[in-house]
Amino acid sequence: MTKPLDIVANQALGPLLKTQGFRKQARTWRRRAGDDGAIQIVNLQGSMFGTTAEGRCALNLGIYFPALAEILGVGRVSDSPAEADCHLRRRAAMLRPDGHDTWFEFRPTDPASLETVASSIRELYHDFGEPWLRRFASLASAREELERTGQTWWAAAASLSSGDKPAAAILLRKAIDRAPKDVAPHLTRWGQRYALL
Repeated sequence: MTKPLDIVANQALGPLLKTQGFRKQARTWRRRAGDDGAIQIVNLQGSMFGTTAEGRCALNLGIYFPALAEILGVGRVSDSPAEADCHLRRRAAMLRPDGHDTWFEFRPTDPASLETVASSIRELYHDFGEPWLRRFASLASAREELERTGQTWWAAAASLSSGDKPAAAILLRKAIDRAPKDVAPHLTRWGQRYALL
């Protein structure tokens, strides 16, 4: 028997994401995008607080750059990363103007409830998720977002991977200055390995 959350996932995103070149595995879809080999991820996450009477789910987005994973040397380099492996991650609901982290609630035994939630998720993806994925499909645009969100070391690695060594050196110095004392030596060694310091 198909689980209610799988019904929501398939109704909300299955046909739409297939036409956009995504491939599905469980409730996660992946596709390659852009010239930098980005792997974009759309994931429907069920809440661990769901019950047989009430389910909850959220739409997650992620962008993973194999080249960035390799140059950072953190985590695994993969052709099928999990959403948690992504260099950029966002809960789709938080992209809305109000910025609230919203979970969608549904009644597992009520087909109308499942369709209503599926429709809301599809609309959220169309209005906010899809534009976010499009916006950060390149390593250059991802670098700007990494810097904006305070992930300065990763921004330095993105600059280095893009061939902008001077920008990488500036960002790495910022990252080292802001890093906790036990992390700064690791960043320094990383920078020396790539002749940034």
